[in-house]
Amino acid sequence: MALEGKVAIADKRDLAEVIKYDRGDYARFGISLAHMLVSGQTPPRKVVEFVDRERPDLMILAENYETTSETLKRLSASFGHIADVPKEQFGQIRAGQGIAALAEVKEKHPTLPVYMFSSDPQHEQEAMHKGATGYLIAFPTPEELARLLGQSRNC
Repeated sequence: MALEGKVAIADKRDLAEVIKYDRGDYARFGISLAHMLVSGQTPPRKVVEFVDRERPDLMILAENYETTSETLKRLSASFGHIADVPKEQFGQIRAGQGIAALAEVKEKHPTLPVYMFSSDPQHEQEAMHKGATGYLIAFPTPEELARLLGQSRNC
């Protein structure tokens, strides 16, 4: 069952941590994977540039690039101690950075199926409103990803 499709993945973890199977398992279904490592400092335009460069058939985009504790660690490292962080800096403690990237990706690539990926979806309604195709709470198996690719081609 060689489907032949490319899937772009933007996540805060290395690809080996995201996928639970070997890349070869996906390749057996004709699926190639492109990965972009994102962080709380990744602007949405960089995700759009990644999509422009990779030209995927489907995208899986992390809902959150950074956890609140990771943001607190980054801020406290900048200011020496969490108690020293100015109150206005706490505005950086937000989740759903992938939602902003989703909006920009869909603006430039309106027909690209984009699935949001989060083990704890907190922004599902907002993402669906901004054009997400769906939500994944676990990274799809090779079979599931082949099915998603097939569905996206039938739309």
